[in-house]
Formats: sequence, structure tokens, C-alpha cells
Amino acid sequence: MQNEKLQTKVVHVVSSLNVGGAERFVIDLIDQQREKLANIEILSFGELHDTLVGVALQKGIKINVISNASNILGQLKLIYTLNRFDTIHLHSPRIIKTISIAIKLISRKRLIYTRHGEADLSDYYWRKLHKNFKKFVDHMTFVSQESMNVFTQTYPWHNIPKEVVDNGVVIPEKASKKEDSILKLGSVGRFVSLKNQICLLRAFDLLPDSYQQRVNIHFFGDGECRDELTSFCDNSIPSVNVKFHGMVQDRNFIYNSFDLLIVTSETEGLSLAIMEAMAFGVPVIATDVGGNSRLVKEMENGWLFDYNDDKGLADSIKSIIDDRSEYDYFSIKSREYIKENFSINTAAEKYLSLY
Repeated sequence: MQNEKLQTKVVHVVSSLNVGGAERFVIDLIDQQREKLANIEILSFGELHDTLVGVALQKGIKINVISNASNILGQLKLIYTLNRFDTIHLHSPRIIKTISIAIKLISRKRLIYTRHGEADLSDYYWRKLHKNFKKFVDHMTFVSQESMNVFTQTYPWHNIPKEVVDNGVVIPEKASKKEDSILKLGSVGRFVSLKNQICLLRAFDLLPDSYQQRVNIHFFGDGECRDELTSFCDNSIPSVNVKFHGMVQDRNFIYNSFDLLIVTSETEGLSLAIMEAMAFGVPVIATDVGGNSRLVKEMENGWLFDYNDDKGLADSIKSIIDDRSEYDYFSIKSREYIKENFSINTAAEKYLSLY
């Protein structure tokens, strides 16, 4: 019943609703929180045509889009919008500059600042921005202990409560079943240098021809490094079956398209792509950075390798081709681990207590 819900008004603020782990998490989080909150919306500084806008609207989530927040009209709209809520939940440091004027002109709100990544934000620009913004923050959350440690080294902020609230994912009812002689490798995420997807292609190039014939690759995402990836495919591994799917929102389609998720990032907080893959029973080979080792347990439910270690990644792929029994076991263990530890319901309840 509507009157049984908490009447606290909450707005989740994102820099845009383009594809990204944090943005997808916000939509899933709101979908869960709506069961307890009567008033909850999204504020985006992106565009109405951003990819995830349609996803949110299909779920019945109300979205406020202010794409011109840099001008006076946009700032007035921002002040009006923020004043409608009791709690403001920020999900990106890039938002701080955008709301830095409006936050001074609205009535006092409870402000939650969540850091989804591990970037240290230590240069002068970020230090100054955070110094001026600190007085408005009531509580900080981080998606991993590593992320909190990195942030507090630069910004101690002793008088502001901080805690780790793990990301969570929607657990599909059934895990995917993989039965094919071809091992399908997948990569999910923006094509930016931080994600380092070129490492997967370089590792593939190290495999003997007989192994290359037994593997294909599926990329989901887009971004500035796409040309580098396609150029490598054309020039170094032209005979390999590599498919670029672009931006896809259907998680059932994504995680049923491949057997093994490959994560090559230089840094990660608590990767939503890893959690989603494991929830579908898709084991993961990931770089041993950030929060990856909290999810991928070496030789328990997946494999870890050093960042930019092409040979290490190639060796792991080769071993799986040689013996799929370990893969089958890790598939079961991956799904069990996420189901027991990283459900979206748990994250939703923790944030509700902060509101």
C-alpha cells in the first residue's frame, strides 16, 4: 500500500544515463527501493536520448533531465528540482561542480555521496572542488574497501561518516547453460583506456592457431578506443571471429552470448559486469586489481591475472580450452557466491537506512 511506504523523498543524481556500471546499478537500486519509498526519482545531467533513459522509463522510474545545467535557466531548474527532495544521493564526482552553486541556495538536505570507482582524484582541481563541497556531505559510501582507502588517503574527512556498501545485482531465476565446442569470450564495458580491452586481443594473438580456431570474442560497449580495437582485429587477427555488438541493454542476451567474461581493467571498484556475469553462471578471468578479488576467488570460482599481462591471460584461456571441467565447476560456484553475498536487495536496505 502507498501509505505504508516511507514518505522521505529521494533523488539519485547521475552525470548521465549512458551505459555504465554505476548508472545501471542506480536503476536497479531504485527498482528495489520503490517497494519502501513513496517518492524516488533520478536526476541526470545527460540527454533525453541517453541509452538508459528508455530502460528506466520502461520500469516506471521518473527521470528529470537537465542537460543545460551550465546556464542560468538550467541552474534555476536544478534549484527547483533539488528542493523537491529530502535526500540527495550523488553517484559521481563529476556532479559536484554542476550542483556546487545550487546546493548553496536550496533548503538543507541530507546528502549521500557514493564513490563507485577507485580513482584517487588527487590533482588540484579535484582537491579544490571537494574542499568546497565537503560541508554539504552528510555521509559517504564506497563500493569497496579499496575504494574507501584510496579516497581517504587524499581526503581524510574525519568528521563525515563513511562506510562500504557493496554493489548488488538482480539475480536471474536461471543460470545460462553453456554447451558448445567453441569457447566464447566476452567483454562488457566502455571502450576507454582504463578498461584496457586491447589486452584481451593481444592475449588472443599469443594463442597457437589451433586454439584460436576454438574461440570467438564478443564485445559489448562502445567508446573512444573502438578504432584501436577494430584496427588490431583487422591487422593482427583478421581470421578470428570477433563481434562488436555495440550498446546492448538486454542482460539476458549479453550474458547468454558468451561462456567466459574477460575483465582487463587497470582499476575497478566493485565491478557490476563481474557480478552480473557470475549471477548468470558465467565465470570470470579478471585483473587482480581493486575489488575484483572480492568477487573472483582464484581457483575457487574464477581466475585472476596481473594487469596488462597478456601471456598470463592467454595461459588461462588456453587451460580452459584444454579442460572444461574446472570451468563447469566455477560456473556453479560463481552463481552461488553472488546469490549469497551481492543481491541488490541487500544494497537497497543499507541505503534506505541512511536516508
